[in-house]
Parts: sequence; C-alpha cells; structure tokens
Amino acid sequence: MGAFDCDVTVQPIEQAWRLLRQHGVVLLRRVFPATDIQRLAETADRAYAWAGTGGFDALSEFDRAQLNAHAMIIDHLSVADVPARRWLAEPVRDLAAMALGAPVTVAHWSFWRRVEPDDVEEGTAYKLPFHQDQRILGKPLINVWIPLVDAGDDAPGLEVVAQRLPGLEPTIAADTNIYGKSGVQIATEHVTTAYASALVRPVLAPGDALMFYGTTIHRTHIAEGMTKRRDSIDLRFVMA
Repeated sequence: MGAFDCDVTVQPIEQAWRLLRQHGVVLLRRVFPATDIQRLAETADRAYAWAGTGGFDALSEFDRAQLNAHAMIIDHLSVADVPARRWLAEPVRDLAAMALGAPVTVAHWSFWRRVEPDDVEEGTAYKLPFHQDQRILGKPLINVWIPLVDAGDDAPGLEVVAQRLPGLEPTIAADTNIYGKSGVQIATEHVTTAYASALVRPVLAPGDALMFYGTTIHRTHIAEGMTKRRDSIDLRFVMA
C-alpha cells in the first residue's frame, strides 16, 4: 500500500481522515463493491450511447465537454433502485464531513466523464491540465473521484500533488483548452518544479476511490502505451 492508501475494509475511518489531513488526498481501497461499480459502468455506458442519439429530451447535441450532460447521465443511474448520487455518497459522506468540519451535501457539479487514451489537452480538454477544483466551484469542497474501470495503468488515471495545500495556486491564461480560457489552469512547469517530490500517479481498481480537497492540484494522467478508455464519476461534497 502507498503512503496515502487506506483499505476501508480493515482500517477505521479515523485512519483515512489522518491521511487526508496530512496529504490532502487519500486513496480509499474497496470502499464500494466492485461488482456494483462494474454494473454501474455498464449502465452509464448505455446512458452515454442513448444521450448521443438525442435520447435525453433536454439535449439537442451531445458532447463529452458539456458537463451538464454528464450530470444528467448520473441522474439517470441507480444501484439496487437507489439513485447513484445517494448510493455513491453513503460510504464516504462521514469522511467528507470530517474533512470540511460541517455537515455536507453532494454538489450538482458532480458528473460522469469519459477519457480516451489518445485525448489531448487542446480544444475541449478531455485530458484536463493541472487545476484545483475549489477555484472552479468557488467554495471549499471534497472531491471523490471514482473510476468505473481499472485506471492509471492501461487506462488514463489522475496525477495528483499528494501534499496538503492551504489555498489556491496562481493560474495562467491559455488559448489551447477550456481550462486555460477559463483562467483555472495551473502551469505544468510550476507544479513539476514546486511539487516534484509530491506528484503521484495512483493505480485504482473498480471499487476504489480517490478523495481529495478542493485545493489539491491534479490533472488527467495519460501515458504513452495506454490503450483503454476510462470512465469515472466525480462526486463533490460541499457544506450543507
């Protein structure tokens, strides 16, 4: 296990909280039943295909870059007849509340995302550059990143600064992708220089989740030789 791994099947929530507080990120192993996550992945894939044909009434055109469309996919998913947002939130809600120091709720800005191994940062930025979610949402939050497939090895994962950061980092303006145009992109050179020793690229399996603060710097990790697509869900908690 890594320095910020916590197997929730054998370790108490207090251990996960200590790791999150120290590193700004904690890798929760086996926090969800893998078989349920795999079924959720299959259902999400069908919802994506349906949306692509105009199946959702509210969509005239469908594109992976439209975050509202992704949120709609989550809202059409369930596990054992429990809405997916509620089902995914239940095992991690208490830890999110401990991290934020207050009761929490799931933000609407929680969505499903698909990344292909040949995606790039240019254009719609399916391969997201370094950023902090708190700059986008404008309030303290906890993100729970839930891959629906094996991620970080043969399929894209996340590259994360495993260091607790107190605030927001400076950003750059760039015309190459939507994050740069929105003023939320952090320069790669800044991150790789200032936080070189803290950069990690964890490998996750279905059932695992990566929880981190809104100030945690991260980006999509795609390495040469990856061949599989990655579907994931970002579940974001804010103070209720």
